[in-house]
Amino acid sequence: VTVYSACRDIAEDFIAACGVDPFQASLLERTSRQMKLFMEKFGYRFDPQASQTILEYTAKNVCKMPKISHEDITAIKTIDEWVQFENKTDAEPDFGNEERDIAFAIVKNEAIVSCACTNDAFYANGAAEIYVETAPEYQNQGFGTVCTGALVSFLFQKGIPVWYKCYENNYASAAIAKKCGMKLEGKRISFVCYADE
Repeated sequence: VTVYSACRDIAEDFIAACGVDPFQASLLERTSRQMKLFMEKFGYRFDPQASQTILEYTAKNVCKMPKISHEDITAIKTIDEWVQFENKTDAEPDFGNEERDIAFAIVKNEAIVSCACTNDAFYANGAAEIYVETAPEYQNQGFGTVCTGALVSFLFQKGIPVWYKCYENNYASAAIAKKCGMKLEGKRISFVCYADE
């Protein structure tokens, strides 16, 4: 279970209750109700139909870096640096922790078209959770793999363990994890909420 800062109490309750089967229907239903009530307090709408299974990969040892490289890769460490570019991806990197929060991006014509970045997931051992996003018109060119390889290398140099997440049906993202030599550790259920408009 990955514990995000805002929902830590719900996640800890889930951990305590799940026993041996975290995917049991009654537990997921109860947790969904808790998430719905919690998020409604902040003006968000819980969408059970959008909840999906997420694959989690780890890079515990030195992982295999992709052999391809790209001259336009840019390390972005602050929100001020991030907003200098147009963002053509769906990425929303977290820049709250100067030690580990960073994005590695491919920039084309002053626009971020692919990036790998950390988010605000909390792990007891200080691990960073990373993900990759690439604009549709730039996919299948190896950009996501290059960005992910750069980010994993950066985190390894600081001795920070890495978790990589992607939806189970996102075969391209899973392929990036495998290209970088990451190991599939397991699955989790995502609970998706949207801001009311």
